[in-house]
Amino acid sequence: MRTPIVAALAFLFLLTGACASGPAVGVEVEPGVVLLGQRKVDLRVDHDVIGVGRVEGRFRALRVHVAESPLEMYDIKVTFGNGNVWSPPTRLLFSSQSWTRRIDLPGDARIVRKVEFVYRSRQPASGRALVTLYGLR
Repeated sequence: MRTPIVAALAFLFLLTGACASGPAVGVEVEPGVVLLGQRKVDLRVDHDVIGVGRVEGRFRALRVHVAESPLEMYDIKVTFGNGNVWSPPTRLLFSSQSWTRRIDLPGDARIVRKVEFVYRSRQPASGRALVTLYGLR
């Protein structure tokens, strides 16, 4: 009798985990805020890119969220739809669950093609962090 109950609970646990994976890229997660992409970064590497080309729309600002491991981000390079590149002065310290302030993009609302970032671990041990990029309309 106990085995069917355990099996049913395990199935429900797996089903709940699959549904709670979060919103898809391009989805408006709250009014005016669009998920542009995520990247599981290896803290032994110091450079990654989040490609945004598959998300249509113009954005006035960006926000970055870091989870799972603290890191220091010391360079961000934004490539716009027309090929122009913009790099705001950056030195951001993230705890294992933190956000950047609003990073306003220059000019009017812009199409974002990709965002490159350079980082390093804030802990001696290597690990992985989840970096999530949001566009603000």
